[in-house]
Amino acid sequence: MPRRKNLSGCDPYGEHSVYGWPFAVSQVGHINSSYQLYSSYPDEAYFHHGIDLLANYGTQVRTPTAGQVVNVENYSSPSNLYWEVAILDTEGYVWQYHHIEQTSIPQAIHYAYQDYLADHENGGFIPADTYLGKIVKWPVSSFGYYFHHIHLNILAAGDFYLNPIEFLDNNSHPDTQAPQIQGVGLFTGTNTLLSENTIPYGTDYSIYLRARDLYKS
Repeated sequence: MPRRKNLSGCDPYGEHSVYGWPFAVSQVGHINSSYQLYSSYPDEAYFHHGIDLLANYGTQVRTPTAGQVVNVENYSSPSNLYWEVAILDTEGYVWQYHHIEQTSIPQAIHYAYQDYLADHENGGFIPADTYLGKIVKWPVSSFGYYFHHIHLNILAAGDFYLNPIEFLDNNSHPDTQAPQIQGVGLFTGTNTLLSENTIPYGTDYSIYLRARDLYKS
């Protein structure tokens, strides 16, 4: 989801710390390179930007980073599925936790956010391992199961989306799945995929690659 506030101030290509995971993850769903389209309009397609961390609904979410609570918001009202808690860590990266169950967000987190709004420099600080809330119950089945998850974004300066997996200790969740190439071929300027690897002379064309790279999934 696009951010509405430019809060991060760090170099997107700079070095950063690596942390533990915010909860015990059963598997990882969509990752930041997942290409998604939930309508019949190709112009509405987008990259996922973050990673989906799956666990049972009601699982407690704890921030592995210390920092400031810089947002508590329902960014897709009136649905209660889209509550976000965002933490600006001590290195300048913003961690957005989407799909927190609203009533589980502690009052202390709301107070910290209000303190941040009152004083952006000194307000809203919380320690690492602070409880942020619980994973909301997801009502939609995907791939044969209910997709209870936290969507985690990590942003650098200029609202630059980074790969959250690079910030998490992968010793406990090693990536053992190699990328898969599913198809290579040609398509014309009218976006028509060709079944053959030849085209009529003089026809404009491009090459496409269809691939996926799953992680703990």
